[in-house]
Amino acid sequence: MSRGSIRTGVLLVSILSFAGGFTSALATQHSQEPLAGVAQQIPEFGGAYVDRDTAKLYIWLTDPGESVVRRAHDAVNEVLGAEIGSYHAVVLPAKYSFLQLMAWQAGFSRDAGSLPGVVFDDADERLNRLTVAVGDVSRDGPEVEAAIARLGIPRAAVRIVRHAPIVQAPDSSHTPIVILAVLIVVLTSAGTWVGRSLQRRRRVATQTTSNRSSVGFAQEPSKSR
Repeated sequence: MSRGSIRTGVLLVSILSFAGGFTSALATQHSQEPLAGVAQQIPEFGGAYVDRDTAKLYIWLTDPGESVVRRAHDAVNEVLGAEIGSYHAVVLPAKYSFLQLMAWQAGFSRDAGSLPGVVFDDADERLNRLTVAVGDVSRDGPEVEAAIARLGIPRAAVRIVRHAPIVQAPDSSHTPIVILAVLIVVLTSAGTWVGRSLQRRRRVATQTTSNRSSVGFAQEPSKSR
């Protein structure tokens, strides 16, 4: 394999890896933004989720006081959609605020998210816990627990669960970057092919000229008179 092909392959892998990581980061950020906004308004907020089958809105609160419930209900309705307003609200007693969960998740992601075996981490709005998913709990769990202790995260606040590795399917957000990667590969390959063709032609032309200069022409013998 030529050096040019290797460089092109490395470039393609780098671009596609960047696309996958960038898209994944955006998806995580955007999924938490609405609830993070509620948490900024209401410190007692510990998460919320909707059960559309039963038309119920579950809201975790560290303080189930009437005024807090009312403000949290209004804020969640605003970010999750107007149709949620007709759902029956169920208040759940939260031990941790969503701000705490997000802070712990950020710390874990930064310092321990790249540990072997960690599949993902999540400020779980359904369980009012920090969820860390690993490939094998018995194998990867001890290292995750050590990281949790090192970061000062309460062990009771963390769920360590088993989860298969996630394979991201391509989506429309990848399209521009993938197109760019393909164009780069095509143009690089075309440039390499043109360059090699020109080199071959030069070599052939040089060889032909050399052959011509080295061939002697026999003179026709003179006729005797």
